Amino acid sequence: MGGAHAAVDLAAAASTARTQATASTVQAGATGYASNEATAVAEMSAVQARLV
Repeated sequence: MGGAHAAVDLAAAASTARTQATASTVQAGATGYASNEATAVAEMSAVQARLV
């Protein structure tokens, strides 16, 4: 029974590590997206309207 418990503990630890890595990757992507949006707003605000 001890070996089965150890295997479950290892699997749980691996799953936790993968979940945390995925969450970190998603957070980095969200941060990059927000930065890109802020840059786009600044660039669009800098565009001057022309009347033809």
